[in-house]
Amino acid sequence: MGLSMPANLMLLAAAAIWGFGFVAQRLGMNFLEPFAFNGVRFLLGSLSLLPLIFWLSRGQAKDPTERRCWPAGLLAGSVLFIAASLQQVGLLYTSAAKAGFITGLYLILVPVLGLL
Repeated sequence: MGLSMPANLMLLAAAAIWGFGFVAQRLGMNFLEPFAFNGVRFLLGSLSLLPLIFWLSRGQAKDPTERRCWPAGLLAGSVLFIAASLQQVGLLYTSAAKAGFITGLYLILVPVLGLL
């Protein structure tokens, strides 16, 4: 069974936004160093999560700020920051198209590595 037209358009929009993100990252390098760029990027991401954390902590849902969540969150955040920083530094030496292609290889490599 095929995807519907709205689903195809949403997939196309997601791919376009993802691809334009590399162009924005490359242009951002004209104004900031790689680690400063990622620092601002992650700071904005953290600030955008504050309302969600506040909302979840008021309801019946588990509190995302529980102590047992911190180690896993710090590990995942550290790995994400290291990967994003390496990618950002790599954009100093290559084009946005090449960086997007190399990053997109995870679609193929992750399942293959999962089989191994």
